Amino acid sequence: IAHALASSRVSNHRSASSASAVFAIATWLDAALRKPEPPVLLHGFGFNLLGATCGILYAYTSIAKLDAGWRDGHTITRISAAKRVFASLVEFAGTLGISEDAFWSLFATSVIPIELAIAITYLVAVRADSSESRWPRRIALLGWLLAMLLHLGAEAMELEIGWFSYYMMLLACAFL
Repeated sequence: IAHALASSRVSNHRSASSASAVFAIATWLDAALRKPEPPVLLHGFGFNLLGATCGILYAYTSIAKLDAGWRDGHTITRISAAKRVFASLVEFAGTLGISEDAFWSLFATSVIPIELAIAITYLVAVRADSSESRWPRRIALLGWLLAMLLHLGAEAMELEIGWFSYYMMLLACAFL
């Protein structure tokens, strides 16, 4: 009797395994033969609002940097370790005939167009998923690169802005 039960369990196990294999192959073939459906795009204002908010944030910060103290480079050297971190770059600029004050003014002022470009890319990224063109996605990628460079640079300079750079890098990774 024990032998008969063991034999029936083995044959039942083989039958179940065979049925599972046939079912798996049939499912795989069915999925392979179906035409993939395009993803469903839903309309909502949350994503657009987040992009607009980020665009406004970057536009505002770039406009705020039009202050004479920032443009002259005094603010960035006062609230960061930029003089220590970029000392070799200042020396190299000196060999090219650029004074230290002119270097820091150029360095600080260069942030303004970068932040304006990031602001524009956030506004363009809102339409990246729904556009037939590849350009919005490419512009969003450019914005991601600029945001990463800007905020990694801020962290390298030990800019005294707390966790802000990390939040903005995380947001760029999620949005752009």
